[in-house]
Amino acid sequence: MNFKERLIQFKTDFDEQLSNYLLGKIEEAGKINKTAETNLKEIYRVILQVKSAGKRIRPALTYFGFLATGKVPSEEDMKNIIQVGISLELFHTFALIHDDIIDESLTRRGSPTVQSFYKDYFKQILTSTNQSSVDQSSSNQSNLENRSNHFALGATILAGDFAYMLAQEVIGLLPSSLEIENMKKLFYRMQFELISGQLDDCYGVGMANFDNLNPTDIENMLKLKSGNYSIQKPLLLGASLAGANNEQLESLNLAGEKIGLVYQLTDDLISLFGDEEKTGKPSKADIVEGKRTLLMSSYYNSLNEEARLQLKSVLGRTDVSETDVTELKQNMLNSGVVNSIKDRCNEENSDAWKILAANFDPENVGIKFIKDMSEYLVLRDS
Repeated sequence: MNFKERLIQFKTDFDEQLSNYLLGKIEEAGKINKTAETNLKEIYRVILQVKSAGKRIRPALTYFGFLATGKVPSEEDMKNIIQVGISLELFHTFALIHDDIIDESLTRRGSPTVQSFYKDYFKQILTSTNQSSVDQSSSNQSNLENRSNHFALGATILAGDFAYMLAQEVIGLLPSSLEIENMKKLFYRMQFELISGQLDDCYGVGMANFDNLNPTDIENMLKLKSGNYSIQKPLLLGASLAGANNEQLESLNLAGEKIGLVYQLTDDLISLFGDEEKTGKPSKADIVEGKRTLLMSSYYNSLNEEARLQLKSVLGRTDVSETDVTELKQNMLNSGVVNSIKDRCNEENSDAWKILAANFDPENVGIKFIKDMSEYLVLRDS
C-alpha cells in the first residue's frame, strides 16, 4: 500500500469519528441557540463538506508517528490518537478561518470561506428586515453592505474562536498519564509557534523590504507558521503518546522540521504555478498579497535594479493584470529559481531520510509512510 492509499484509508476511518464528534456539538449548540448552531454548521462545512476537504495529514502523522516508535497501539491508544487528531483538525480550522480574514480571501479549497458565507447570510437578513423601506438609494444600499460585512467579520472571528475552544476541550479531556502530559506540552508549544509565525508573516517578514530580507528569517517564519505545525509537531505528538525515547524524539524533531520546510516550499510553488481547479484559490493570490516567500525573495535577489523596481510595482497590487501575472510567472521560470527551490526540497528530504534511517527501522510502517509522504510533497500539484 502506497502513501496516498494509506492516507485515504486513515482519512476514511478518521472522518467518520470527526463527523460524529462535530454533529454532536452541533446538536449541543442547537439546544443553546440557533446562532451558535449555524456557526458550528459552518465549521462542519469547511472541515467535511467542501469540494476539496482536508487530506487529514496532521492526524495521520500523529498516528504514523506513534507507529514509527515500533509500539503497537492498543484500543485505548487509538482513542487517544483519534482525539488528538480531532483537536489538531479543529486547531487547523481555527487557523484557516482567521487566516482567511487576514488575507481577505473569498474562497478556500474552491468553496466560499466562512466570511463569504456570512456576508451573504447577513445581507439576506438585513435585506428582508428592510424590505418595507422605500429608500433604494445607493447610500442606503452601501450602508446595508457595510453592516452585513461588519456582522460577517464578527461571526467569522467567533467561528474561529469556537474551533479553537473545541480544540482545547478535546485535548483537555484526554486521560492523565506521563505520555499524555508530555504530548500536551508539545501541543501547546505548537500553538505558540503557529501564532508567532503568523504574526511574523503578517507584520514582520511580511512587511519587510526585499532589500533587507534575510532568507534565514523567511525560513524561520515558514517553519513556525506552517512546517512545524503541519509535519514536525504531529509526528512528535504521536511519538510522545507512544512513550518515545529521547533519541527517537530528537530524530523526528530534526527530520520533521526539514520535511515541514519542504511542505511549505512546495505549497508556495503550487500557490503560484498550480492549477486553480485543483488548488481551489486564484494563482495570483500570493502576488496580490505581496507574500514574502523564499521563492519570491530568491527571484528578487536574482534581478538587476531596474527589474527589482518593476517587481515591486506588481507585488501587493489588487488591480494587477493577468498579463503582468503571466509575465512574472514566466520570468520566474526562466530565471531558474523554481528549479532551485525544487532542488532544495530534494536536499532537505534526503537529509531527513538520513536522520530517520540512523534511528529507526526503515521497514517500519510509520517510517515508510513518512518517507513516502516527503517524496510525495515534492511531486504534488495540490
